Amino acid sequence: MEYPFRDNLRKAIAASGLVVKEVADASEVAKGTIDNWVAETPTTPKVTEAVKVARALKISVEELVDGTRPKGWCPPENIVAIVDDLLSLDEATLKLVAKMIHALVSEQTAEKPVVRVAELERPLVGAQGADKKAKA
Repeated sequence: MEYPFRDNLRKAIAASGLVVKEVADASEVAKGTIDNWVAETPTTPKVTEAVKVARALKISVEELVDGTRPKGWCPPENIVAIVDDLLSLDEATLKLVAKMIHALVSEQTAEKPVVRVAELERPLVGAQGADKKAKA
């Protein structure tokens, strides 16, 4: 059975960089309620609670319910440069990047805690080589 609200909520939480507790605090919706919405067999949210969570995540309720964005939607400031770079890619490369992003999002939303980039202790791939060259 498909649960678009659950899947869209999982993606939105992962994209926000927040954890469920932070979304609950920001939306004033109980953490247990949100946990129930993202469970394998989720409960259906009340409209008023879904609106609060959407606002906390800075997205529309439509995006949570059916995955659509309102007319005139623009990417958040922190990803505008990434979107610009994506728009410059050829179609084949764009499809490859899309698959990579979808795989990362699927991995992150598969009942795993969200790890923030700032919390990673190892450098990104390629950064190690740059460090070695800088020391040489």
